[in-house]
Amino acid sequence: MAQTKKKTIWKRWYMIVLYCFVGLIVIGSLLPDSDNSETNINSQVNVEQETLTIEQQMEKSVVEILGSSNRKVDRLVEFDYLDNLFPQDEGRIAVANIRFNINDNLNKNYIRGGALMDSADLFEHLYANYPDDLTAVQIMGFYPLSDSYGKEEDVAVLKISIKKETADKINWDNFNSDNFPIVADSYYIHPALSD
Repeated sequence: MAQTKKKTIWKRWYMIVLYCFVGLIVIGSLLPDSDNSETNINSQVNVEQETLTIEQQMEKSVVEILGSSNRKVDRLVEFDYLDNLFPQDEGRIAVANIRFNINDNLNKNYIRGGALMDSADLFEHLYANYPDDLTAVQIMGFYPLSDSYGKEEDVAVLKISIKKETADKINWDNFNSDNFPIVADSYYIHPALSD
């Protein structure tokens, strides 16, 4: 009987210690993080952004805006930032060229609509966050099309160019992306995606 009592006392203390340990873990997870760790994270982000070039910052933000693809391809095909193209001319010319893969959707109207909305998001973000670093943004959207023989390849089905002067006139919060043909400095949509 004495051995049974020893085992139950030992088991009882073991369970009490275990419950206390689990309770401390739960309480610790419920407490907010300290201000020091938040400051450290913010300073690490600021240091990272300071070490990136303007082109790298733009490309990183473009990748974030485009998100992931639903076609087993990378969304961003190519990003170029061409600064000071003609240094002998007066005025600075800096152009961002974005080539991206358009996501698939239910039909050609939704595919076109999604590509135009992605383009609007890109224009809005770049001109809002890099106003002094850009004079024009050119976007090309690629989508797979089949030729007469059934061979499929990614083709540039969307091309939009907007200069800074034009972008400054657009209220991006209320902008309808179907108006790109009217407001863009240059606009092309492949017949396969047009009405």
